[in-house]
Amino acid sequence: VPLAFFNSKREADTLPTHDAIDPSATPPLLLRPWINLYQKMPKLLIPGTKLDVAFTLASALVLTCIDYGSAVFLTTVGGWPSKSKHTRAVAGSFATIFHSTVLVLGLGAALSAQKYDPSGRLDDHPAWWKDGAHALIQFCTGYMIYDAAVQFIADRWQKGV
Repeated sequence: VPLAFFNSKREADTLPTHDAIDPSATPPLLLRPWINLYQKMPKLLIPGTKLDVAFTLASALVLTCIDYGSAVFLTTVGGWPSKSKHTRAVAGSFATIFHSTVLVLGLGAALSAQKYDPSGRLDDHPAWWKDGAHALIQFCTGYMIYDAAVQFIADRWQKGV
C-alpha cells in the first residue's frame, strides 16, 4: 500500500462547520417512528433533576415483554422445554436481535440526516433530530436496564442463597 494513501487529505479529515447542519431538513422515514414515540411519551423526571426516564423505562418493558413473550412462544408453539436454560437463552436472543435491528436502522437514519460533527453541540440540530437522538439513547439505556434485570438478576436468581 503506497504511503501516499495515508498522507493524502481526505474528506473525513475536515470536520464540518456549524453551517453544515441543515435545520430545514425533514426527518428521514426510519427516524420518524422514534421521534413520534418519544414525543408522545409522557415525561417522567427523576426528582430534583430534568432527566426524563419514561422512554428508557418503556423500552426496558417492551424488551422484557419480547423476551418473556418469545419464551412462551417457544414453549407453547415450538415445543421447547419450559425450564431449560437454552430456551431462556434463545428467548433473550429474540430481544437482543430486536434491539439491535431497530437501533441500527434508527441510528443510520439519524446519522445520515445531518452532517456528522463529533464535537458539535446537540443544540445546533433541529428539534426533530434532538428528539430522535434522545429516543435512541434512551432505547439503549432501556436495553441495559432490561439486560441487567432479566439476564443477570431474574434468570440467575437462586432462592435461599
